[in-house]
Amino acid sequence: MLLEYSQAKGKGSPHYVLKAQEGPDHQKLFTVEVFILKEKLGRGKGHSKKEAEQAAAREALEKLGILRRDQRHEKEDLEDFSE
Repeated sequence: MLLEYSQAKGKGSPHYVLKAQEGPDHQKLFTVEVFILKEKLGRGKGHSKKEAEQAAAREALEKLGILRRDQRHEKEDLEDFSE
């Protein structure tokens, strides 16, 4: 969703930057920031890089007003249900 928004606005693709990885190998916690152009729009944490990137993208979508915080939790509930 963030990629589609960014490209539709002519701003290219979001750029994800790994800021930190903590913990032992079997229990890593990754911190990622997402940028569009040079503006940091979100930061996320997760137990995989992909999970951290998705969390950062959700925060960016909230900041941009595309996704409301209550929609975020509804979406996560649906994802949990579908697994």
